[in-house]
Amino acid sequence: MTAPILETPRLRLRPFTHGDVDVLHAQWTHPDVRRYLWDGRMIARDEVVAVVDESIDAFQRRGSGFWVIEHGEP
Repeated sequence: MTAPILETPRLRLRPFTHGDVDVLHAQWTHPDVRRYLWDGRMIARDEVVAVVDESIDAFQRRGSGFWVIEHGEP
């Protein structure tokens, strides 16, 4: 199954990919994000890889998972 991509004139929603790992890790380890998302725990990059892998697998098996929200084309 090919994962869906949803687009509007202003936004693009797409499933997580392995190319998102470094950006997600940087975001999820930021102190202001970490205290709400991970209860203050510093997560390892390997944990981010596992979350991305699980989401990719979920899209393949069930057609749902985590999404990236990006700005649409200007």
